[in-house]
Amino acid sequence: QLDLNRPAQELERKVRAFQPWPGTFIAWQGGLLKLLRARVAADPSHRSSEPGRQVIYQGEPAMQTGCDLLVLEEVQPAGKRPMEGRVFLQGARGWGK
Repeated sequence: QLDLNRPAQELERKVRAFQPWPGTFIAWQGGLLKLLRARVAADPSHRSSEPGRQVIYQGEPAMQTGCDLLVLEEVQPAGKRPMEGRVFLQGARGWGK
């Protein structure tokens, strides 16, 4: 499980390093959301946000970390197939609210 208090750059490296095994994930809606691909986005407008806050960044799901945003490019919700972050947002109720 990723510690969202850590910098986004460190978390992005873990996503790459642990793919495909053992994998990385975050807790989401009482289950797990596997992170398959992610990137770092330095967005000054979100710097004051709390780590773990879910935001929408340029049409993709993102998480505020200890430093910068971690943009979720490809995810796999529990019991679902892998999907692009933009597709995930279409069915992810409450993300970024």
